[in-house]
Amino acid sequence: MRRILFVILLTGLIAYTPYQGNAEPSKISDKPGKLKSTLQVVKARGKLISGVISNEPPLGFVDKDGVLKGLEVDIATALARKIFGKEDRVEFVPVPVDKWVDFLKSGKIDILLAPVFISEEQREKIDYSIPCLVSGGLIMVKKDSSIKGPQDLAEKTVATIRGTMGEAIIREYLPKSKPVLFPNNADALRALNEHKVDAFAQLDIFVFYMEEKDKSLRVVDLTPVRPSPIRLGFRKGDKEWRDFVDIQLLEMMTTGEYRKLLDKWLGKIRGEFLERSLKNEIKVER
Repeated sequence: MRRILFVILLTGLIAYTPYQGNAEPSKISDKPGKLKSTLQVVKARGKLISGVISNEPPLGFVDKDGVLKGLEVDIATALARKIFGKEDRVEFVPVPVDKWVDFLKSGKIDILLAPVFISEEQREKIDYSIPCLVSGGLIMVKKDSSIKGPQDLAEKTVATIRGTMGEAIIREYLPKSKPVLFPNNADALRALNEHKVDAFAQLDIFVFYMEEKDKSLRVVDLTPVRPSPIRLGFRKGDKEWRDFVDIQLLEMMTTGEYRKLLDKWLGKIRGEFLERSLKNEIKVER
């Protein structure tokens, strides 16, 4: 079924003209109130402008040498390669969470590569891709902790990031625990390592990465809470661009290219787990 869908979508690529070299930057719209396809804007400009997060590994972060890396970065690089034949035809713009929609609408970015969970409110403001990840909440503790499961977290302090799914998970599934809110993963993880909190609740994509990098940590329960699809974001009504990106994502998933990225940033065991969840989500949607 998915392969049939991929072949059908792939035929739509015939309608897309190849990149013809450098050109002057194009406007989002030739006429007031009319949206010009971002795919054509990107080709004319000669580079893809991708909105990313820059402080949350493994999705997007700046390494010790000042280089932006992560799963989001690799996806954007792959898209640039598919459009232009070169991976360096991409510019990365860090986007604050509360500015995602504004950056898309204004044309500051062509695509939003970030952990976007589509709410009913967001559906009215932006378009979105097929799922590129499926992520739910997990609890992480120090390896020597006596905490064995969620039932042991009553009256315990649980760190998470303010305004994220982690906070919602704590309040909904761990109502007897004591949430401690931080602005980012690094600060929350530091509090856990310094024994200032008893546990840390966050999306599994972040938890898997942290556990892979720090062997003093362990996941309490490998069953993610409230798993939901994560997607890429586009300007509302930008169908040609959205369909093009969907085709590229499906191709990457079919050829195994996408699985390699998951393995690279999350490890082979976690990559297999997330790939399986992703395939099931796409199958349900299609």
